[in-house]
Amino acid sequence: MFEDILKLSLGAIAESMPAESFTLREAVEGRRTLRLRDGSTHQLRNEEIESLANRVPKYLWGLVKLPFVIVKTNSLGAYKLGGDRWSVEAINILLNRKEGAERLSGIEVEKLLKEFNSLIFIGLGIDDIQLDE
Repeated sequence: MFEDILKLSLGAIAESMPAESFTLREAVEGRRTLRLRDGSTHQLRNEEIESLANRVPKYLWGLVKLPFVIVKTNSLGAYKLGGDRWSVEAINILLNRKEGAERLSGIEVEKLLKEFNSLIFIGLGIDDIQLDE
């Protein structure tokens, strides 16, 4: 029974994740609506896109994909950046961290969410959870 409830809950979380992404350049040019897997939409906030564009170098605008996806790992207080290397690079710029760092602490995620809430989706990493079929 617990496994069935867990599967349903994880399915609901997965359905609320983005079905598409687009570049920071597209967002700066006015694209604000993102389609989710369940068919609904999510709006990116103008002020957050402007703040991001002011901090990420212009040459990366066509490479950085939105939204950012951060995955909660099974380790206590640990998160991993999803997405390609350019999105990882943008997050590292925002956090003033060295290039290529893909792990985040809970404090770093909290900082990002305070400033860029509409640009970030949090997913769950469940690779260590075993479900009986």
